Amino acid sequence: RAAPDKRAADMTTTRRELWRMGAVAGGAAALAHAPTARAQEAEDDGAIVQDALRRELAAVDAYTRLARVPGNPRSLTALLAALGAQEQQHADALGRIVRRLGGVVPGPLDAAAAERTLAAAGVRSALPAAGAASVGSYAIELERALVSGYNGAISHLQNDAITMQCIAISCSEGEHLAALWQAAGRSGLPPALEA
Repeated sequence: RAAPDKRAADMTTTRRELWRMGAVAGGAAALAHAPTARAQEAEDDGAIVQDALRRELAAVDAYTRLARVPGNPRSLTALLAALGAQEQQHADALGRIVRRLGGVVPGPLDAAAAERTLAAAGVRSALPAAGAASVGSYAIELERALVSGYNGAISHLQNDAITMQCIAISCSEGEHLAALWQAAGRSGLPPALEA
């Protein structure tokens, strides 16, 4: 065997240097990708929160109109107004997240846009024009759709703080559902809350 010559030694050194440069370049590529991945996560979270915000704005509209339905007992009207105010608080919290992510917060929805949004969220009934029982049933259906929407979205969120906010709102929607269930004189837990 021939002894390694100078040129072979230079090639070995060159290979080592290439390997090191490759490792550095790979690390740099990973670091360059990290902001892109974070931006994509923020964009994905933004779309989810924007969708939740539209549902909340639609719920605010629905509760405002439900509270005005003739023939509601005062206790139901008061409950509907309180739930509408809480939905507005949820919308405000989600709006702050949307702004923080660089999005645009929509204004209040008109009745037609609210109904389309709620239909897309799974509310199949039309907003009732009269009758406390119909109003209660509609509100229960509305809250079931809200709980279901949050529960479906939470697993897709990337940001922990946004996830926690949406979990808190989902819990609040569950409380709304339980209050409406009780106000309707139904026993036990609503199906959406049973373990």
